[in-house]
Amino acid sequence: MERIPQPIMDKRGEPHMKRFEEQRWLLDNIVRTNGVDWDQPRSIYISSPCGPEGGADIAGVRERVKKMADIAPAFEAVARRREAKAKAAEEAGSMVTARDNYFMSAVYWGAAQWPYDQNDEANVACHLKKRECYTKYAGMADHKVEAAWIPLPSGKRVPGWFHLPYGYKSGRVPAVVSIPGMDGFKESNVALLGDRW
Repeated sequence: MERIPQPIMDKRGEPHMKRFEEQRWLLDNIVRTNGVDWDQPRSIYISSPCGPEGGADIAGVRERVKKMADIAPAFEAVARRREAKAKAAEEAGSMVTARDNYFMSAVYWGAAQWPYDQNDEANVACHLKKRECYTKYAGMADHKVEAAWIPLPSGKRVPGWFHLPYGYKSGRVPAVVSIPGMDGFKESNVALLGDRW
């Protein structure tokens, strides 16, 4: 089995920007007024790949987020709940329910990473849970999904997820390469059901 590279832990301590720290109250007021979508429609693009159940999860996140520091814990809470539901369903033999909940949990663990400014213990913990849950989803998916590592000339590799179309049997098929933006993550680029690609 291929060894998966581990995230590099940043041990320099939390970054400090005097103005950001001194004026954090402004950002917290904006979040309090506008909610989790204060800067972009994250609740929409986070819930969309999760299907209809994602809307209820995000409604709970919106209720919990009153300041910037609430964002990660709100997403972590819903990720833990979905992961527990997935494990219970797996133990009961309800593999579709387990699969769907592992997928949603992975997306929420990825969303929880957004407010972290460095690769510290909290960020890496969310990342590892995201990969763990997505790996469980991949093993239960209704189409082939596997981890992919794209080699770079430097010798390093970029992580990805390889999906084959539903009902794929053999032969060549067109490919779509989707690369999320800086604060995006690959696990949320494919929908749980009825994926457009």
